[in-house]
Amino acid sequence: AAAERCVELLLRRGEAEDDDHDNSKTKNKESVLDPFCGGGTVPVVAMTNGLIAYGTDVSPLALHVCGHRVWVPENVDEEETWLRERMKKIEAIIADEKDADENVNPLGSFASIAVAVEKAISVESEDDESNSSSSGNESNSNSIDSTTRKTALFFCLAEAERRHFVRQKRNKRKKRFGKRRATSNGSKSDRDDSYYSPLSFYQRCVDEYIFRVKDLHDAVGGTADVVIRKGDARFDDLVPKDKIGTVSGILTSPPYPGVYDYVSFARKQRSRFRVGSTAGNGSAITTTSEETQSKKPPTSYYVDAKVPDSNELDENGNRAPWSDDFSSANEFGAKRELRKDPSAFNDKWTRSQTQWLKNAYKTLKPSGRMLVMIGDGANVDALKSTVVCAEQLGFTLLASCSLALLRTMETTGTVYNGARKEHLILFEKKLLSKSE
Repeated sequence: AAAERCVELLLRRGEAEDDDHDNSKTKNKESVLDPFCGGGTVPVVAMTNGLIAYGTDVSPLALHVCGHRVWVPENVDEEETWLRERMKKIEAIIADEKDADENVNPLGSFASIAVAVEKAISVESEDDESNSSSSGNESNSNSIDSTTRKTALFFCLAEAERRHFVRQKRNKRKKRFGKRRATSNGSKSDRDDSYYSPLSFYQRCVDEYIFRVKDLHDAVGGTADVVIRKGDARFDDLVPKDKIGTVSGILTSPPYPGVYDYVSFARKQRSRFRVGSTAGNGSAITTTSEETQSKKPPTSYYVDAKVPDSNELDENGNRAPWSDDFSSANEFGAKRELRKDPSAFNDKWTRSQTQWLKNAYKTLKPSGRMLVMIGDGANVDALKSTVVCAEQLGFTLLASCSLALLRTMETTGTVYNGARKEHLILFEKKLLSKSE
């Protein structure tokens, strides 16, 4: 609801517009961009409002999540059938393994599920491709490759393992304080082991994924204009070249100064959770050789990544590096950058702010609006920093507001921030006069 209200604010819906801001003739062509799209909330909101959605990000994990969240298959029933059939095969493979080896964990494990997923996708994959080619359904309505369909089962596996991991940590804390799950008669529930087994977690994630895909499909009427791609907001084109200078609005939340490490977090998650193959190196799911960089599915950067073996060292005794897609040099304002050189962080932050705002200014149409949500960090006043950089580039500040959770000490009455202070800042690109 908050994101939808922000989109309305960007596009002046509900406002009295003058002739210069008359969008009636181009209403169906309005577009929204998020240059730091993360998990894809802004593109999804734009899609469900009938807008063209653009999103970029440098984090392979963000692109992986966003690529699945915006997926709108042409035939949603066909996709549901494909996923459920593969799920049945996965269950059958795991059941056969239990029958063949009595030492196999009867409740399953994520390692065994990963093997089963890879086998289930490999079975009849050639028939699937030939059927897809003959029917002309190789690409989806939002230009996201069928790789997205194939990676869906691994996407669900990673999420199921993450949820299972979180629950285990929570249970350890409960045991530490003497708490335990109990039924009405005071005994431990009999269904705990089976209901919270890895396979049950996975089954529920697949069901939830199918529901969300169908829900989005219905919300957008079966088709949507959305482009998600890898890109550095400072240097890369944020939209296709022929769309530069035409974007109606930008809604985004850039990195907070010195607060997060998004790319290193992507490496950590890629190493921890099974995605792509049992070896963790994307052997089962890869993009076709004919695909160019611009057509590469957003999910592939994460799924096809090779996870370096921590036991393998080069001749200098250094661990094997990750690919350039997982390099922390791709992001700015990261916590590790602050730790590396605190004295130079502020200058680097200001320079990076100017670079991405300049790129955003170039992408917006004249009179287009940009709404930025950013929080303070590393002793940087994010509100002041963003406003100064934006106004120097030609943006006009329309409004801003700050949000802070304040707490009062009961003993002294002192008021302090209970959470990080965050800011919403609304800008507008100046409408050029005829002389300009």
